[in-house]
Amino acid sequence: MVEQAKDLIGAHYNLKGSSPEDGFNSGGFVYHVYKEVTGSWRSKHPSSQFEAGMNIERDELEPGDIVFLKKLISGIYSVNDEFIISTPSGEHPAVNRIYLYPHNEGLNKKKVPF
Repeated sequence: MVEQAKDLIGAHYNLKGSSPEDGFNSGGFVYHVYKEVTGSWRSKHPSSQFEAGMNIERDELEPGDIVFLKKLISGIYSVNDEFIISTPSGEHPAVNRIYLYPHNEGLNKKKVPF
């Protein structure tokens, strides 16, 4: 999961995007990576992705878990407090550090294997 996400670092940002060709928003990025790895995914919107999982504590994070910022932005956890996220600033998608976002809404793990 993480390697597939890292392969997309540098793809451009697109507010409504969910593909390498069109670019990504944050939910579209998570959607694309999970769909490529698992063959299925339900939603491109971060709030729906948040509702589909269960809350976990920060020390329970594993590579591939989803990190949420105010339920509006989602990214894929890598390691060592790093996550990969597509946002409208900087390199897209890019590796960021969780501590740079002190107001993260939650950490989430999928309830069912995909």
